Parts: sequence; structure tokens; C-alpha cells
Amino acid sequence: MKFQLNLRHYQFILTALMVNIYLPNANAKCPYSPVTFSAYYADSGYIFYNSGKVDLPVKFDFGDGQTFYGVRPKNGIFHKYAQNGYYKVTMYYNDTIQYCKDTSVQQICFFKLADSISFVKSNDTVYTAAPCLPHAFYRWSYGDNSYGKNCKSWHVYSKPGYYYNQLILVIDTPSGCYYNYPSKYEYMDFSKCGFIADFYNEKYMSQFPLRLKAIVSSAPFIDTKKKQNGRETWYWGDNTSTTQNSIEMDKDTHFYASSGLYNICHVYEDSLQCKDSVCKIIEVDSCNAYTQFSYTVNLREVTFTYKASGNFAWYVDGKVIQLINNKYTFPMNGTYTVCLKSTGLDNCKAEACSTITVFKCEPLSKNPPTWTHKSNDCSTYSFANSNTDYLKFYWDFGDNSFSNDKAPEHTYVQDTIYNIKVIATDSIHGCKDSVSYKIYNYCCNIQDSIVVNKTSSSSASIENFSYIRKPKGPVHKHQWIYKWNEVSFDVNPVYTYYQKGSKYMIYVAYDTIKNCTDTTYVYIPIDSLDNVPFLINGGKSGIHSSAFTKSVTVYPNPVKNELSINGLMDAEVYEIKLYDVLGQELKISWEMKEDKYQVQILDILSTGIYVVYVHTNQGTITVKIQKE
Repeated sequence: MKFQLNLRHYQFILTALMVNIYLPNANAKCPYSPVTFSAYYADSGYIFYNSGKVDLPVKFDFGDGQTFYGVRPKNGIFHKYAQNGYYKVTMYYNDTIQYCKDTSVQQICFFKLADSISFVKSNDTVYTAAPCLPHAFYRWSYGDNSYGKNCKSWHVYSKPGYYYNQLILVIDTPSGCYYNYPSKYEYMDFSKCGFIADFYNEKYMSQFPLRLKAIVSSAPFIDTKKKQNGRETWYWGDNTSTTQNSIEMDKDTHFYASSGLYNICHVYEDSLQCKDSVCKIIEVDSCNAYTQFSYTVNLREVTFTYKASGNFAWYVDGKVIQLINNKYTFPMNGTYTVCLKSTGLDNCKAEACSTITVFKCEPLSKNPPTWTHKSNDCSTYSFANSNTDYLKFYWDFGDNSFSNDKAPEHTYVQDTIYNIKVIATDSIHGCKDSVSYKIYNYCCNIQDSIVVNKTSSSSASIENFSYIRKPKGPVHKHQWIYKWNEVSFDVNPVYTYYQKGSKYMIYVAYDTIKNCTDTTYVYIPIDSLDNVPFLINGGKSGIHSSAFTKSVTVYPNPVKNELSINGLMDAEVYEIKLYDVLGQELKISWEMKEDKYQVQILDILSTGIYVVYVHTNQGTITVKIQKE
């Protein structure tokens, strides 16, 4: 069978051949791959080198919006970054002749320190500082084979000479970025006289005449364990002197024939012809016990400057005290006798005493006046004041009434808010302070406490205790709230519960004379019904006094965020709760400490009246408190 090609077949074959000639092979590898580059830190940027085989032009994207296109120069491509940060650098290669492409990507980090590197010289010490970067590692070179590693550092030279101080490296430890600062250094001269001729004296009595011991102090560039080359001369002030050709960093001793004042000089010259000297007047006597002091008073803190020898101790009014950093703080205001006493080795004694008066004006807010209701009278207030730092007190009760008593009593006529101000003065010590607070005097004829006494598993009786009463008028109206929709206005109500559990009853007493109310919250635990409805019988309700409720006190009142309840030692407390005037329960925590109950108020209280509810085995107590 003969196969014949027509024109259409020739066109198809020619097209296929053309495609095969001009289209690159997708699997072909670029002859210069892999394309690579390297990056090196420079003073204000990076230098990039095309480290691959390709010599054709390449494109760099420096990651900050700037690019470069061209062949690789011998000295690399320098790029300056405007600000510190991380940059993604990409090098692109595109060979249009070989029809291949390649890229290389590196993540770099650049940061440059502010030009505030400092080197400060002080005697034998150099202080270096650089901007403190968080989580950075610093390396300083001090020129004597020692190094520092903090942004602020210091170094003491042990020998005189000339040294190069230099910040050589900073590394950002989380990222690994580093900064080399080779151009910032200081050339410093520490070759001058590196010593201080000084001494102090120790007086003691081992034999007569007195022997004075002088000790040379430590100084820079002097090895305290060895003798140094140089010349040391002591002038003892009694027309005698001692010279030796080396300095002894130990003890030099001189015997004096008699007591008196002597001008002693110590002179030291080293091999470099540096010279230094110091002179001091020393008292020599037959007893080495010596005391002398001065002082400054700052409130109740006294700072002492003193000189003493022998075995010495401090006394205040005959009792030994200890100074801390040459200071002593007196616990109370007053006048004290302070003595510094010393006993010498020959049992001789010396003593110096001064009378010191200290006084600190404590603010009234630290120990403020408090108040309580006078018994059986909620409009009369007894003010307590235990402050001892002031001599005079002036009370402004807020109703055009005043008092100069330290702890007065005051009765308010109207039910309203009164602004109390207490001014305390002490003309002797120039102290003056004041404190202000509010009293909410809402005093109805009644303040009641309701208790439910369980008589059997199916019944209970109500008793009404009045623990603060002003006998100015009766209660003309009662309201009993068992549920929000079940209310009774009977004087002695009866109510039946048909389910067990924790129940609450609200009793509202209305004083129609003063148009005010008193509210009591009653907790009723019904733990067993025995299939019998639980009856609350108010037939025994009556207002009478109770010694137990009167013995209970709640303080402070007004309150901030902590209450103390006293007088419950003989009672078993079931629960303590706190309510606002709307009957909403607030968050508290309570515990018994020693002989009282401590109540911590967890909610933030606004100014107003609140009710404390205490349920015990001897009855239920409700007390009104005030929040300033």
C-alpha cells in the first residue's frame, strides 16, 4: 500500500520541526546553576558578591525597594540601608539564549549603632558606654588582653601604661545580627604616678610610752602583697623620721615618749620619680579609749558621724542599740539621751553623750479618728481619737457645730449627709494636718433584726429584735416579702412553704413619722418537710431587747473594704452575708481570727448604706454599715 503525502501533511511536519528547534526543553538544567551570592556586613550596609559561575548580568532585589542590574564587579556590589531591620535579598538570573532562569535568596539583618560610643578615664579606671540594645551582646577590648561584655562597662588597670580601648563587636542574640565597630577607639595614657600615699592610725596601749601604729592604705598599681620599688619616708612629728627604700604594705610602728598632738607625714617616691605625700594630726594619749560624735536629725531618723577606739558601743537611755549604715531610727517621738562609750585595753574608759529630740508629724490618715453610735441612740455619735502626735484638735461636725475636745460626742437633729472635718495642730513642733469624711445620718425610729426559730420539722416562729431604738414613735406599718409576688402587710403574718431548700424572707418596717424604712433579710433553711407543709408563724413576733445582739459590734463604720465583727465568741456562726439597699447580695469572704470574725469585701462598694447579715445558733443579726 503506497502512502502519499499531500500539502497538508507537509505543513504539519514542518510545524513540528520548527517547534522542536526553537522551544527549550523544560527539563534542561541551566549551565551556570546553582546561582549563588554572598553578603558581608559593611559600616552602613552590606557588600554582595555574585559567587556563582555566571558572568552575565544579574539583578539584585535588596528588600528595601531598591534594585541593581548588571555584571558582577570585582569589589562586590555595595548597598546602603537607611534603617535597621530584616531584609529579604534576592538575586535573579535570566539567560534568554540558553532559555533558563535561576534565583538565590538570603535573609539578612542590618543594624547600626548610634554614634554615641564613649570612653571616660578616671584615675586608673576606664568607663565605656554604648547604646544599650535589648538582648544584645557587647565585647569591649581594653588593650591589656581583657574584655568587657556589657553595654556599659568599666575596667581597672593593674599597671601603668598606654592602652587602646575599643568596641569591637555587638551581637543581637535573638537574631544573630552583629555589628562591628572597628573605627571607634580611644588611646589613653595611664602612665602617670599610680599611687596614693595615705595612712590611718591604730592606737593601743601595750606598754608605756604609747606605741602608734600607722598602716598604709591600698593604692592603684601597688601590689598589696609585695614590696615595691621606691622610697618611703615617715615624718613622725616629734623631730624623728624613718626612711626605707621600699614601701611596706603592712605596718609601720613608732614609739612616742609622751602624749600629745603630732603632725605625721607619709611621703612616697617611685622609680619613675613620681611623688605623693599626705599629713595628718594624730592625738597620742595614755588611754586608747576615745569617743566623739556629731549627728543630724531627720524626723525620727538620726545620722551619726563619729570617731571611736577601743571596744565601743551605742546607748539610748541606758539600753544598747545598733546603728545601720551609721543611722538609727527612733520608734516614737520624744527626747533621748544618746551615749557612745568605749573601753580601752588597759581598762580605761571614754564616753560622749548628747540629748537628742526627735519628732515626726504623722498624717492623720495613718491613725484617723473613728466613730460609733452611742448605745440605743443612732443619732448620737461617739468619736474616738487615739492620735498622740498632736496637741490640739478642732472638730467641724458639718451642722454649724464645733468642738475642741480630743474625743467628743455629737448628736445630729436631721437625717442627712454631714461632712466632718478634723484639724489637728502641734505648735511646739510646727505640725498641722486635717482629715475629712462623711457621715450618713439616716436614723429611723427602728433598726430591727428578725430571727426564725425552728420549733419542729413542720413549723417555726418569728422573733423581732430591736437592737438600736430611738423612742420617738412606733412603727405604723409592716411588710413581709416571701416571694417577689407574695407580700403580707400583717403585723403577725403566717406563711406556709411547700418545698424544702434555702429560703429567704424580707421584712420591711415603716416609720411613718419620719417616712423611712428598715429592711431585714432572713435566711430560712428548710431541710426536711416530712411531707408536711412548713409553717412560718408570726404570732410570737414582738419587739424586745436582746443582750446578745447588743454585745455584737461591727467596725470600722464607715468602712472601706474590711470589717471586724466582735462579740460572737459564744455563738456558732452559720453564715455572714452583705446586701445593698436593693437587696442584692455582694461578694465577701470571712474567717475567724483570734476572738473576732474578719470580713473581706470583694466587690467594689459605692458610697451608701449596706446591711451585714450574721446568722448564728443564737439568732440572726443585721447591722447597717456606711461606705464613705
